[in-house]
Amino acid sequence: MNKKELMTKKLEIENQLKDMEKEEPKNHFFNIGENYLIRTVTFTFLGNLIAVGDKELLLGNASWIADTGRFSNMLKDGVVSQDSSEIEPCNTDIVIGRGAIVDMIPYNHELPTKQK
Repeated sequence: MNKKELMTKKLEIENQLKDMEKEEPKNHFFNIGENYLIRTVTFTFLGNLIAVGDKELLLGNASWIADTGRFSNMLKDGVVSQDSSEIEPCNTDIVIGRGAIVDMIPYNHELPTKQK
Protein backbone atom coordinates (compact mmCIF):
# COMPACT_ATOMS: atom_id res chain seq x y z
CA MET A 1 0.00 0.00 0.00
CA ASN A 2 1.16 3.46 -0.73
CA LYS A 3 1.03 6.32 1.76
CA LYS A 4 -2.29 7.68 0.43
CA GLU A 5 -3.97 4.27 0.70
CA LEU A 6 -2.63 3.83 4.24
CA MET A 7 -3.98 7.25 5.26
CA THR A 8 -7.38 6.42 3.74
CA LYS A 9 -7.47 3.07 5.55
CA LYS A 10 -6.44 4.76 8.81
CA LEU A 11 -9.28 7.29 8.48
CA GLU A 12 -11.79 4.51 7.79
CA ILE A 13 -10.71 2.65 10.91
CA GLU A 14 -10.82 5.82 13.04
CA ASN A 15 -14.35 6.57 11.80
CA GLN A 16 -15.46 3.02 12.55
CA LEU A 17 -14.06 3.31 16.07
CA LYS A 18 -15.87 6.62 16.61
CA ASP A 19 -19.14 5.05 15.44
CA MET A 20 -18.64 2.11 17.79
CA GLU A 21 -18.01 4.46 20.72
CA LYS A 22 -21.31 6.26 20.01
CA GLU A 23 -23.29 3.02 20.14
CA GLU A 24 -24.03 2.02 23.71
CA PRO A 25 -24.69 -1.67 24.10
CA LYS A 26 -28.13 -2.13 25.59
CA ASN A 27 -28.11 -5.11 27.92
CA HIS A 28 -31.40 -4.29 29.61
CA PHE A 29 -35.10 -3.70 29.01
CA PHE A 30 -35.27 -0.33 30.77
CA ASN A 31 -36.08 2.93 29.00
CA ILE A 32 -33.96 5.84 30.13
CA GLY A 33 -36.08 8.92 30.81
CA GLU A 34 -39.15 6.97 31.96
CA ASN A 35 -40.57 6.92 35.47
CA TYR A 36 -40.51 3.57 37.27
CA LEU A 37 -41.82 2.00 40.43
CA ILE A 38 -39.02 -0.29 41.60
CA ARG A 39 -39.52 -2.93 44.25
CA THR A 40 -36.32 -4.27 45.75
CA VAL A 41 -35.88 -7.05 48.27
CA THR A 42 -36.29 -4.49 51.06
CA PHE A 43 -37.75 -1.20 49.75
CA THR A 44 -39.96 0.36 47.08
CA PHE A 45 -38.81 3.41 45.13
CA LEU A 46 -40.24 5.75 42.54
CA GLY A 47 -38.07 7.76 40.23
CA ASN A 48 -37.01 8.78 36.77
CA LEU A 49 -34.45 6.45 35.23
CA ILE A 50 -31.35 8.51 34.40
CA ALA A 51 -28.80 5.78 33.66
CA VAL A 52 -28.29 2.03 33.68
CA GLY A 53 -24.96 0.57 34.73
CA ASP A 54 -23.85 -3.04 34.63
CA LYS A 55 -24.82 -3.51 38.28
CA GLU A 56 -26.86 -0.47 39.24
CA LEU A 57 -29.56 2.02 38.21
CA LEU A 58 -29.46 5.78 38.72
CA LEU A 59 -32.83 7.32 39.58
CA GLY A 60 -33.59 11.04 39.62
CA ASN A 61 -36.41 12.75 41.54
CA ALA A 62 -36.56 9.59 43.62
CA SER A 63 -38.79 8.79 46.56
CA TRP A 64 -38.91 5.91 48.99
CA ILE A 65 -42.45 4.58 49.10
CA ALA A 66 -43.11 3.08 52.53
CA ASP A 67 -46.72 2.20 51.65
CA THR A 68 -48.30 2.24 48.19
CA GLY A 69 -51.85 1.79 49.40
CA ARG A 70 -53.89 -0.62 47.25
CA PHE A 71 -51.36 -1.68 44.63
CA SER A 72 -53.67 -1.89 41.62
CA ASN A 73 -55.27 1.46 42.45
CA MET A 74 -51.86 3.03 42.92
CA LEU A 75 -50.73 1.88 39.47
CA LYS A 76 -53.95 3.18 37.92
CA ASP A 77 -54.25 6.52 39.75
CA GLY A 78 -50.79 7.23 41.19
CA VAL A 79 -49.38 6.83 44.66
CA VAL A 80 -50.29 10.36 45.79
CA SER A 81 -54.00 9.62 45.27
CA GLN A 82 -53.96 6.73 47.76
CA ASP A 83 -55.18 7.67 51.27
CA SER A 84 -52.92 5.14 52.98
CA SER A 85 -49.77 5.81 50.95
CA GLU A 86 -46.56 6.94 52.65
CA ILE A 87 -44.03 8.86 50.58
CA GLU A 88 -40.55 10.02 51.55
CA PRO A 89 -38.84 12.09 48.84
CA CYS A 90 -35.09 11.48 48.74
CA ASN A 91 -34.33 15.02 47.46
CA THR A 92 -31.38 13.63 45.51
CA ASP A 93 -30.50 11.09 42.86
CA ILE A 94 -30.17 7.55 44.18
CA VAL A 95 -28.37 4.43 43.01
CA ILE A 96 -30.08 1.05 43.26
CA GLY A 97 -28.21 -2.22 42.85
CA ARG A 98 -29.72 -4.21 40.01
CA GLY A 99 -29.22 -7.44 41.95
CA ALA A 100 -31.66 -6.23 44.62
CA ILE A 101 -34.51 -5.55 42.18
CA VAL A 102 -37.55 -7.79 42.47
CA ASP A 103 -39.54 -6.01 39.76
CA MET A 104 -39.76 -2.71 37.90
CA ILE A 105 -43.02 -1.27 36.62
CA PRO A 106 -43.43 1.78 34.38
CA TYR A 107 -45.07 4.52 36.45
CA ASN A 108 -47.27 6.67 34.22
CA HIS A 109 -47.90 9.51 36.66
CA GLU A 110 -46.11 12.58 37.96
CA LEU A 111 -43.47 11.73 40.52
CA PRO A 112 -44.28 12.79 44.07
CA THR A 113 -42.33 15.75 45.44
CA LYS A 114 -43.88 16.12 48.90
CA GLN A 115 -43.69 13.96 51.96
CA LYS A 116 -46.92 12.18 52.78
